Amino acid sequence: MTAMDNLKKYSVATLKGLVGLYVPFGSLAVELFNVTIPEQRLERVEKLVRLLASKEFNMASEELEEKFNSPEFIDIFEDVIHQTVRSLSDERLEYLASILEKSLTDKQIEHLQTKRLLSILEKINDVEVILLQYFQWNTSHYIGSQGQDIRKEEEYKIFIEKRQSFEDKHKQITDYLSSYVSLDATEEQENKFAMFKHYTDNLISLGLIGKNIDSFSSKLCITRIGGVLLNLINLGNDYYKSYSTPINSFEAIVIAKKDNNQTVKDVLENLEKAIDSNRY
Repeated sequence: MTAMDNLKKYSVATLKGLVGLYVPFGSLAVELFNVTIPEQRLERVEKLVRLLASKEFNMASEELEEKFNSPEFIDIFEDVIHQTVRSLSDERLEYLASILEKSLTDKQIEHLQTKRLLSILEKINDVEVILLQYFQWNTSHYIGSQGQDIRKEEEYKIFIEKRQSFEDKHKQITDYLSSYVSLDATEEQENKFAMFKHYTDNLISLGLIGKNIDSFSSKLCITRIGGVLLNLINLGNDYYKSYSTPINSFEAIVIAKKDNNQTVKDVLENLEKAIDSNRY
């Protein structure tokens, strides 16, 4: 055993001893260090592997093994495992399993692109994933194979039913995006609205939602990167055909330079108003 191994072993033992001595219910905390946390992490990894094994891989076993052992996939797999041991929901594990599946089977999936999308996924929680879907469904419409709007009764009915099903399923979340804080709102309700405002800010800051410059309305909707992320985790819909422009300070400066009559401050203020007009 090396000196570094001994140092690590000593540090862990010391930490456990301090926890047992000074933290209330210290013995229970030590149990977390020794048993509970490692077991839960192992269970999450095992569940991820089972989810991956349940996928259908239409490729030869030799090709699958070669892809699985490639440096690029191993790199992605390590990132996925890092997020897996911290995942608290089955939905999150489903997202991660889908990323692994596509990394193995989709030849168009690029290694660096997947790593970046994985890092973005790590920065949004499960509620924000649902909100991202909401911003996609909220601005989706039925498009035919030739790029023209189709109003065939049955097909359009299916689209409406799918969108309504999503809204009904996540009503407790999406309601915070389609209404305002009333004057008689409780402190708990105001806190909820504040959190959902923060969730939306986070999606904007990551470039996942923005302003649709082709629309006359100031409605926020999903960006192309947001759509790519949803498709990667199998949550994208087949109806969305247009994307918004991300909202950030750099783009505000570019816009300002194009219009000599408008200062950077004016542009930022206008963007702030545009964002606020879409909130709650």
